[in-house]
Amino acid sequence: MDPEAQRDAWDGFYRREGRVWRGRGLLDLSPRPGTRALDIGCGNGKSSGSLLEAGCILTGIDHSAAAIAICKERFPEGRFMLADARRLPFLDRSFDLVLMVHVLDHLDSEGRREAMEEAWRVLDEGGEIHVLSFGRDDLRYGQGESGDEDHSFLRKGIRYHYMDEEELISLIPPGCEAGWEEERMPVRFASGERVRWRLSILRPSIE
Repeated sequence: MDPEAQRDAWDGFYRREGRVWRGRGLLDLSPRPGTRALDIGCGNGKSSGSLLEAGCILTGIDHSAAAIAICKERFPEGRFMLADARRLPFLDRSFDLVLMVHVLDHLDSEGRREAMEEAWRVLDEGGEIHVLSFGRDDLRYGQGESGDEDHSFLRKGIRYHYMDEEELISLIPPGCEAGWEEERMPVRFASGERVRWRLSILRPSIE
C-alpha cells in the first residue's frame, strides 16, 4: 500500500472532517510537569491536549500536513512538525514519554516494527512508551476492503490493522519492562464491542 496514498488519504480526512475527535485522550497517565513528551501520530491533538494540560514539554509529529496545521492552531504552546514515525528526526534518548495512540494500526508489518524501534531509540532511561492499538475482536474488524496483509482492511483509502496478543508481544523491544492488557468497551445502539490493546513499555534506569 503506497505510503504517499496513505498520506493523501489522511490529509483529505482532516480537511474534510475538520476537528474530528474533539474529546481528550483517555490515557490514564499522570506525567509530571516538565516531562519531555512525544506524541507520535498526533492527529488533531486529542492526546497532545491532555499532555499539555499536564504540563509536559510536548512535541507532536504526524505525516499529515492538514493534521499538523490543526494542532499548531489549537495548541501554540506545543511543538508540532511533519515527520515519519518510522524515521524520527530526533536524537537518541530525547524523550521521557512516548505516546502512540492508534498509530501502529495504520502501518504495514515492517512499518510497525520500524516505528516501535524508533520509539525505543528516542526514549530516555526511566522513560515510558504507551501504545493503544485495535484488537481483532473489535466490532469494526472486517469492515472495508481487504488490505495487503492478513487482518488489515482499507476504509476510505486508510489502512486499519487489528492485532492479537501474539502480534502485540512480538513488537516489544528487548531489554525493557512491559505490561499489556486488552480493553473491551460496549457500544451503545450497536452490537459488539470496541476492543483495543493497551501496551506500556519502560526503559529501566541504569544505576
